[in-house]
Amino acid sequence: MRTWIAGIVLPFVAVGCSPKEAKSGREFLEKFQEAERARDGSAVWNLIAKESREALMAETRKEVDGAKGKPEAAEKLKERYGLKEDPTQMDLEKLTQARLGKELEAHPTGLIQAKFVEEKEQGEQVVLVVEIEGKGKKEIGLLREEGTLRMKWVAGL
Repeated sequence: MRTWIAGIVLPFVAVGCSPKEAKSGREFLEKFQEAERARDGSAVWNLIAKESREALMAETRKEVDGAKGKPEAAEKLKERYGLKEDPTQMDLEKLTQARLGKELEAHPTGLIQAKFVEEKEQGEQVVLVVEIEGKGKKEIGLLREEGTLRMKWVAGL
């Protein structure tokens, strides 16, 4: 009987709250800043809204399509994004995450320096209010998707 209970309980414990999930605006900001400091494109990816992910992948697809059949262009993409394999052969989502990590390295967002001020619940949305040195208070709209808060990606945030 004990084995059966452990077999039922452990999967529920393991499913719990993923370390990538952000349940509050403050938690979102902390996770985003941690991911950006680490230049972890896949962690940032998990904090970006689905619509924004699709737009980023469409941009990446254009780059890859332009490099197909052109070894020099593919090599440039490989160098630009610090890849070990041919970008024209990579999974588009993984390539986009690598691209995102390199973009964060070259052009950090204002969120990396932001201080949490408050959050306002508005149904399935949360307005995160942050203070960015030299820029004042900014409001960032977050959406609830798949149990976590995510933001629409805005380049140069």
